Amino acid sequence: MSDKDSFEDLQFTSESQRNYFIEARLGQAVEDFLHSDVGKLLHHRAIKQYEDAKQGMCELDIDSQVDQGVYKTLKFQLKLADQFMSWCAEAIQNGQTSEQLVSELQENEA
Repeated sequence: MSDKDSFEDLQFTSESQRNYFIEARLGQAVEDFLHSDVGKLLHHRAIKQYEDAKQGMCELDIDSQVDQGVYKTLKFQLKLADQFMSWCAEAIQNGQTSEQLVSELQENEA
């Protein structure tokens, strides 16, 4: 049985409970991904790209026309790496919060 099949077989007492459950599963999937070889590689590369861009920005002469173009490129690389890490952290945090809410809804129904 696939995950999709097992998910569709579940019964929810409300649309909120269903949505929280989906959010919790997404957060867990992101955590699992970050623990996988590919996830570890991408996370490591994002951290390295962030640190390299930050270091590169510190070494620029902002008055130089050439360095202004380099600055824009480094700024983009920094933001991209930061967004990847932020999106992962946000998905995990939302998942944990949703998991707590599902538990609270189940306790209130009991």
